Amino acid sequence: MDRESLFNGFRLNKKERSDLLDIFLARCERVRVYYTWRPNLRDEGDNHLMELAIAGTASSIVTRNLRDFRAMELRFPNLRVLPPRGPAEGDLTMAALTVRLSDEKHRRLKALAKSRGTPLNQLIDEMATLILAEFDAETRFAVRAARGAGREAEGMALLKKAAGE
Repeated sequence: MDRESLFNGFRLNKKERSDLLDIFLARCERVRVYYTWRPNLRDEGDNHLMELAIAGTASSIVTRNLRDFRAMELRFPNLRVLPPRGPAEGDLTMAALTVRLSDEKHRRLKALAKSRGTPLNQLIDEMATLILAEFDAETRFAVRAARGAGREAEGMALLKKAAGE
């Protein structure tokens, strides 16, 4: 959308093209390619907070609910869970990622990492990057689709303009 040279001679300006994409996306259905991974907190109602922190690459979550967040099954070494008193007073560090997997899944992941010539930790990090990229794409899609919702008539007018009618 930002490469103006691709749109030389196009009948719609940048704002109109962006509006048309929003309207189009409002009529589309996003299909996931990857599973969403849940941090498996005791309280399912807290999982979305963890997912947002991971997707936003937050360095800390400040919460009074330390018991549930510190008992999570998945560990993220760059994410600290802190009480509201302030990060300087209670600097927490995490040095390991603990994931519960079946023996078979663990064996297969180790074989995959070996076949790629990469450590298992790096493979897990690459998988996390892919999952987060998918999450980010889904979020962008949802935002644009929401902006275009209910604007079908405007979209049809923009299509007619683009076609030179």
